[in-house]
Amino acid sequence: MLWVIHLANPLVLVISRGSVRLVKGKAPASLLRSVQEVADLSGLTGGCLFKNGRGHWGFSLGVPEEVRQRFRNVLANR
Repeated sequence: MLWVIHLANPLVLVISRGSVRLVKGKAPASLLRSVQEVADLSGLTGGCLFKNGRGHWGFSLGVPEEVRQRFRNVLANR
């Protein structure tokens, strides 16, 4: 299913085994560090974050709602 997210969105971040990886698009290192920090603090070991063409952030089903809100809080200033 990741390939659908990859095709449809200009920015895709994947969290795998607790590590954040940029798989599509460009993002500043500070954004990756912020996402890594939230993932570490919440104990998230896997999931996907993506930004659609309208600038809205989306999340894979593996990201719990309370963690999604933490990501939104961090990413709101980006």
